[in-house]
Amino acid sequence: MPGEGTCHEKEKKEYGMKELIITCSPDNIPSLCTLQRLHGTLLETVDVPQSHWLYQRGETVKCIYQYEL
Repeated sequence: MPGEGTCHEKEKKEYGMKELIITCSPDNIPSLCTLQRLHGTLLETVDVPQSHWLYQRGETVKCIYQYEL
């Protein structure tokens, strides 16, 4: 599909975004593979604070990816 996986200039200008941050759990293999296939930069892998609602539902670690638009 033409333009798939690309950011269009109109959207970049409309929202004023220069980068996109996406997180996923390292044990979510399909999402992790998709983020890696999109060639983002893995900024870090972090522990979720115990007080955060994600931790309370069992998501204790997150990978943080950055994408330049």
